[in-house]
Amino acid sequence: MRHPLSFAILLFSALMGCADNPSSQGPSTETSGISARILDSSGRAIEGIGVRVVAQDAFWRRLLASGATPQLAQGRTDAEGRVHFELAHRELVMLEIEDTLHAARLEATPGSDTVRELHATPGGNLRIRAMARAETISQLWLAGTGYRGTPQSDGSWLFRGVLSGTYSVAALTDSGISFLGMVPVDAQILDTTLEAETDSVLLEDFAQPPVRNRYGSLLGAGWWYTVTDAEAGGRSSTSPASPSDAWSPCADGHCLDMGFNLDASRPIRYALVGMDLDASQQTNDTSRHADLSKITSIRFRAAGGGNMLFQLAVRIPSGGYTACHAPLSLLSTLSTIDVPIVSLACDSADADFRHVYGMTWTATSTGHLTLGRIALIGAGPRSVFRGLSSP
Repeated sequence: MRHPLSFAILLFSALMGCADNPSSQGPSTETSGISARILDSSGRAIEGIGVRVVAQDAFWRRLLASGATPQLAQGRTDAEGRVHFELAHRELVMLEIEDTLHAARLEATPGSDTVRELHATPGGNLRIRAMARAETISQLWLAGTGYRGTPQSDGSWLFRGVLSGTYSVAALTDSGISFLGMVPVDAQILDTTLEAETDSVLLEDFAQPPVRNRYGSLLGAGWWYTVTDAEAGGRSSTSPASPSDAWSPCADGHCLDMGFNLDASRPIRYALVGMDLDASQQTNDTSRHADLSKITSIRFRAAGGGNMLFQLAVRIPSGGYTACHAPLSLLSTLSTIDVPIVSLACDSADADFRHVYGMTWTATSTGHLTLGRIALIGAGPRSVFRGLSSP
């Protein structure tokens, strides 16, 4: 066990009074259709224009992370401006015009007989210069859309026919998906430039057993572990006992699947699964620690049941460490959860996020947790791990 009993006790000072987690039904996998009609600014049908169906939210990210296109279907309008798609799911999608001059977008859920009308407007062009330190960018997208950049001879990426709005730019890099920042697009401005660097860290994707955070081999830390109140005389337990045995397939590729059985006889009871982020707690090498001071949120895919807390073990200037925590609301199916750093309640007012020892998912009632891909949002790997060296 990597963490002493005092660490376990510290983490659970705020365990009482957590709310129950909601649950929901998963999306249907029945085949369903969606129809659209494309009109110009005068309300006249546009014949022969391309229309695409694009995945949304976690479905979009999952497809892109796997190297697949988030575009689910495409077609062209008939003489009445109509187009129909058959889709093998009922998840939320985006209808988009696929054209260099016209632009329109509309969210829709397959399965209704309603014909969605899209009114085309002039589309703008966007030129982005994207940089990723020590990594190669293989694709560049406007997140949640079918707008994909085309690499240019000067090293930039060109997007054509983009609807006016503000978009998050997503890059597919050697480490997975990195979100580069927000960029405005105005149809009246044909070209604009974004200078950006990767600002996210794919911390864990459970790609291979045994489970270990993907930077662990570079930092000398990173092993997953479990802690329960059994170390203080309780009878709470995790199933399986070892995180390495909790590795399992899931919709995101692979996940950690852990059950928690809490000792009902104890007023304060706990069981957790957690991850080390730095080695300095064991080695005293403070040049190789996890700096989350520039991170805006921790993002992960999760599902489960029971009451849970997400927690960070954070250094305090006076010495030692404290717990910063937020309650979790988990659905019955995998969904993306963002935990903003500013939303964490810390047991010490002088918590120093420049040095974070680890993170845990803590059960405060009997239940289970399925945990998928984990990312740190707001800074790149070399900002988070100052002692990072090339593999």
